[in-house]
Amino acid sequence: MVFDIRQDIGKTALVKALSEYDDILRKNRIRGTLKNICKKPKYIETIAGNIQYKRTMFKNKQTRKARYLLDEALKIERNQRMSLKMAQLMGLLASVGLYRATQESLNRLLRLSCSHEAIRQSVIREGKRIEKREREEHQQIKNLDYQLLKKYQRLFITRSMLHISTSKTKVTKLAIKKGI
Repeated sequence: MVFDIRQDIGKTALVKALSEYDDILRKNRIRGTLKNICKKPKYIETIAGNIQYKRTMFKNKQTRKARYLLDEALKIERNQRMSLKMAQLMGLLASVGLYRATQESLNRLLRLSCSHEAIRQSVIREGKRIEKREREEHQQIKNLDYQLLKKYQRLFITRSMLHISTSKTKVTKLAIKKGI
């Protein structure tokens, strides 16, 4: 009983906060480039439960594409139906046991009903996102500009000084301060 009341209060507060945030974004948008079209409903599964809220749809006047400033601010993808924390919780529970056991655990913990196949698909989707993010980070590291490092002929660190030399005669010494 207390749990259900807490879940309902959490859902109501979340919907209210999202609505107010959407109004703030609508009022502070760049005038002249985005046209306010309508409010559309969005359904998302959270730890507090399944919530449905309305967000403002804008149309970019130059590109004619629809944009949802609330979704962009919250970093919600186009067809995302589950919050990040919910996906993390499912992934954590699924990594410990079977998908059917995860289904039962979610039902007991949060009183959410979802099939074991939905849990499996969520884990696969989250794994693909992680792999994509890692590939992008790896590519960024590969594309780093090493010219900055090439201009220094010598670079070495002692306990209290950083010695940098750009030529054979000039050596710059920087003191290293220890932080607590």
